[in-house]
Amino acid sequence: MRKQAGSWIIKVLLFAIVVVFIFWGVGSFNTARDNAIANVNGESITYDAYREAYGQLRERYRRAYGDALNDEIMKSLRLDEQALNQLVNRTLMLQEAKRLNIQVAEQTVDKAILEIPAFQNNGVFDEERAKFLLAQNRISAADFRDSFRKDLIIEQLHAMIIEGVVATEAEAK
Repeated sequence: MRKQAGSWIIKVLLFAIVVVFIFWGVGSFNTARDNAIANVNGESITYDAYREAYGQLRERYRRAYGDALNDEIMKSLRLDEQALNQLVNRTLMLQEAKRLNIQVAEQTVDKAILEIPAFQNNGVFDEERAKFLLAQNRISAADFRDSFRKDLIIEQLHAMIIEGVVATEAEAK
């Protein structure tokens, strides 16, 4: 191939390879669209969100099981399915909350964040501690705030559902 590098056939072949990499290769223009691993009523669940949910689940089980957690147990827990199911359920709940126009005021979010025990030092909110913990978990303050707001919206949706459930004594038995 080196001897024939100047020939037009080699040049055409190399050009064809370049074209293939441009349209189907690494970092193509379809990357953002291909990043979706699921679609819930038109809303995409990204691979990044899935990876984060999976990592959180794995860490939760590691803390719970300690040294007893091995690869066999990890496989039996089917964390991949759990993570995806959590994301689908969360997306569905947020869509329903949006449909019902459930919102959370900025002051409510601020107050709830100030009351998070992990962000407190001697019972008082510690901004430096909060920044440290968020950085340690590789979460920006804006992303945390957005996620926390969504959690509060889901809590309101749950409260609405539970308030609406009334069971007679016979049904309870």
